[in-house]
Parts: sequence; C-alpha cells; structure tokens
Amino acid sequence: VILAPIARAGIHLGTTVTITVVSDADAAASAIDRAFYWFREVEAACSRFDSDSELMQLVRHVGTPVHASDLLFEATRFALAVAEETDGAFDPTIGKTMELRGFNRRYATGALVDTPVDQPADVSWRDVECDIDARTILLKRPLVVDGRNLYRCETMREHGFTYASVGRATVRGKA
Repeated sequence: VILAPIARAGIHLGTTVTITVVSDADAAASAIDRAFYWFREVEAACSRFDSDSELMQLVRHVGTPVHASDLLFEATRFALAVAEETDGAFDPTIGKTMELRGFNRRYATGALVDTPVDQPADVSWRDVECDIDARTILLKRPLVVDGRNLYRCETMREHGFTYASVGRATVRGKA
C-alpha cells in the first residue's frame, strides 16, 4: 500500500478549511468526507448566519425552553461554563452586537443577515440557561448567540489585553 498526502479544501463556518490526510487514497477520501460532514453538521446546528439553523430557530422562542440537539446543547453549555469561569469576559450572547457592527453577511452568498431580535444592550450569558435533565436551552431575553468574537472589548481592555476580533476595532489594554 502506497501512502500519500491527499488534500481537499472547502468553505465551512465562514472560512476555508483544508484537510490533509496521509493514507491510502480510499481511506483518505473517506476520512476527509467524514470531517467535512462534521463541519456541515456544526454549521447546521450552530450558525447565526443561516435562518434555518437550529440556533436561529432557538432565537425565535424567547422565554420558552427548547429541546436542543446534543451538538447545540453541549456547545451552549460549554460556552456558558467558560462565560461563568471568566465572569463574563467570554460571552456567547454577543451575536446581535456583532451583526449591528457589520459582521452580518453570509459568507456563501454575501446576503445580509438581519436577525429580527430586539436585543437589550445589557444582555449577557446569564440570560441563557441549559437544563441538563431536559436537554433544553432557555433564552430568558431576546438575544443572538455567537460562538466567535466572544470576548467583550471593554473587559479585555480593563484586564490589559490587546484584542483583535472580526468586525471590530482592535482594543489595546490599559498600561
């Protein structure tokens, strides 16, 4: 059996993903197919840029616990755990803020995203609850979850970090 690097690229989650596998051709193709399938699954569950994603369906049910897939539930639960551990420096409820700041185009089509959510300025990770037993997510207030650009710029500045993120000016930490 001859082993050779086999590479394939695709656009997933708003960026170019290149996967290279060193194996025989059939095994490499199968492994790459499985990896790209996983990217499509994550995007179908967690994208704020696709109105049909599971995440964007959740946004439409403020005040009502919504049963979530394992993927969305665990991603949300992890994000909330990190938010709690960092006392909100990491905050997954920044989606609408990012949208309003211009990070609001679908990468595949260039179409504008305008989520019909009137998100209060003081919304935070504390406005989201995960019920482990029921496997539900509750949005207590209107908000949009985003798994990227999660750090609040002012918090990063206050803690002395220089922070560069998509669609926002770079923040320089206090000296």
